[in-house]
Amino acid sequence: ERNNLTSFARIAASLRARDEFPGAARKVFVAVDAAHVVPSEREAMLQPAWPGVAFAVDLKPRNGTLLENAIVDGYICSRATWFVGWPGSTFTNQITLARSIFNKTSFFYNNRGVFPRTDDGRRVRERFSHDNQGAQRLADLRDRARTAAVS
Repeated sequence: ERNNLTSFARIAASLRARDEFPGAARKVFVAVDAAHVVPSEREAMLQPAWPGVAFAVDLKPRNGTLLENAIVDGYICSRATWFVGWPGSTFTNQITLARSIFNKTSFFYNNRGVFPRTDDGRRVRERFSHDNQGAQRLADLRDRARTAAVS
């Protein structure tokens, strides 16, 4: 089993403790490699996120390659109302970068709980705020991404 400090049950408890999550959600999607979920985490994923709000997780290994599954999970996670991921994960950092283009907040978890990210997935958000040229480049990227999403 994985280290209990970052178990799914503990992450779920940290989500429940945050004020910004409950309310509008009907389901909380969990992107997970089902082949590596241990029984204790499987049990925690079957519990509700909040009263009346289920965790939406597919605990059966999916057809398709890991890449195909990651693309589907990435699409869902980048457009979700909220996103929480492990800060050392390349997948999480790419989703955070995609979300930052649309000014969507992402969260990270560690052994102390769940917290808002203050970076853009590359850990450089502060650099943009202190550098006018960098801030303009980020604004241009956001405008291009919004234009592409609309067309």
